[in-house]
Amino acid sequence: MLDIRQLTYEFRSRVPLRLNMDLPTSTLRGALGYAMADVLAYEHTLPVERDKIELFRRYFAPTDWDASGHRKDGPRPFVLRGGFSDSSSRRFVVEMLLFGQAAQLEALTDLVIERMATRGIGGGQHYGTPCSVRKLESRRIEARFPPDVGRIAITFLSPTRIKSRKQWCQHSIPFVPLIARLADRYRDLIHAFGEPDNRDWQAWALTMKRAAGSIESLLLEGGRMHARRRSTRTGDLCGLDGFVGKMLYQGDFEPFSEILAYLPFIHVGKSAPFGCGWCVCECYSLVPA
Repeated sequence: MLDIRQLTYEFRSRVPLRLNMDLPTSTLRGALGYAMADVLAYEHTLPVERDKIELFRRYFAPTDWDASGHRKDGPRPFVLRGGFSDSSSRRFVVEMLLFGQAAQLEALTDLVIERMATRGIGGGQHYGTPCSVRKLESRRIEARFPPDVGRIAITFLSPTRIKSRKQWCQHSIPFVPLIARLADRYRDLIHAFGEPDNRDWQAWALTMKRAAGSIESLLLEGGRMHARRRSTRTGDLCGLDGFVGKMLYQGDFEPFSEILAYLPFIHVGKSAPFGCGWCVCECYSLVPA
């Protein structure tokens, strides 16, 4: 089981905000890191500097090691998603989803979001535009997948970046690579931030991936979206190309019900914390109404 808490905030500015127009939350992700560092610097409940650094690394920049002992990025226990709420680009609503142990950090997240607003967000001519911010909602997400589902229509709202046989899935998202990456991400989040679970995760993931071959995949609409972001830390330009559109899957989804319940919330694919991999699911019963 993986706890999920969704926090929703609205930023308001006197001038149009210059956020990434392909993927606005990719701009906010950098601002989040700087704001979190600021807040932790003055966090008196953690008087030891090493503890502050460890908290920052664990939740914003975690690291892990692969089977060969090589260092790699670990799973981040949050996802940012959102968009402009008015045509003038002066209001922006962002959802911050916290997973597992991070779901208990609501008070700290509130402080970080407030710090983001006062530091300023956005780029271009109005780099670091100060904003006012208000909290709209805080709620616990119940991740559930309905029984007797025979078809699923998944609309991928932001670039979904998944590889199959070492190639990016840019023109459709077949079910096999989708479930393979989702199983890996769910397992990684449980290991790092969820409740203890002693199942044989390697066998479980292999079972998921093998069973996914029985599901039919059909492209309904969409294709490759060209997107990119510029790192405020390094100045490098990074590609965020991925699939945006709607896929239809058909078959027996009972073996995947546990992880499909989490798909709309934890996102899937590379750069998920930036807002990539955001999707919504429509489920249809096996039995006609």
